[in-house]
Amino acid sequence: MKKLIAIICCAVALCAYAINPEDGKKVNLSSGAEMTIFSPANPDGRAVIAYPGGAYFFVSLGNEGFDATEWMLDNNITYAVVNYTLPAGNRDLPLNDAWEAVRYMKSKAEELKIDPAKVGVMGSSAGGHLAATVSTLAPDPEARPAFTILLYPVISMWDDKNVHQGSRDNLLGKDADSETLRHYSPDLMVDSLTPPAFIVLCGDDDIVEPINGVRYYTALQEKDINAAIHIFPYGKHGFGWLDRPFRKLWTDELAYWLGTLW
Repeated sequence: MKKLIAIICCAVALCAYAINPEDGKKVNLSSGAEMTIFSPANPDGRAVIAYPGGAYFFVSLGNEGFDATEWMLDNNITYAVVNYTLPAGNRDLPLNDAWEAVRYMKSKAEELKIDPAKVGVMGSSAGGHLAATVSTLAPDPEARPAFTILLYPVISMWDDKNVHQGSRDNLLGKDADSETLRHYSPDLMVDSLTPPAFIVLCGDDDIVEPINGVRYYTALQEKDINAAIHIFPYGKHGFGWLDRPFRKLWTDELAYWLGTLW
């Protein structure tokens, strides 16, 4: 079943996008990975950088990436989608791309008409793990986002019972030791510098256990960090920006939450 859903996700990633990616500005990262930036007609200073999911095996650029462009631009948010490098045995590759994307956006703040203090990240599934790891392990202020948006995220690499095995194996390898597993579990790495987070998932998710997102929310709460979580009873995994019945509900809540940050 999980292999079947992965194939479906690949198919979704290849579907026609709501907005043509060619309309964005292409930026090559140092690894050769590509980031595409879209600017609204009236930018309000906020920016979101998206890391689509794909179990660190592929990058679901459609429903978890480019399909969010229209909503972001309608809300005057500058939006970037990162087609990051897959690990293929080197766990540092996607993380380095993700941090470089944050640094790039901040360095081009004047040109992009954004506020470097309002650059956040968004990730879905394994991309959610990447976004949460970017947020918890940032090596310096320029690499740290101002907020984190997580859709049905992979979080706990240390928990054999609830881990998403494919994401863990593809990123860390099948023989990673306990110290490595804990280091790459964002729920264990939250500290006072971790940015606020908005989390949305479905209780019937049978690909990534819902406890993953709940654990990250709880870790933020324990540090008195602004966090919001929305759990819908039905919707499964991989909904991204697909037109599901609850999409307007959670995107309206996201717009409201973002408005409370400043």
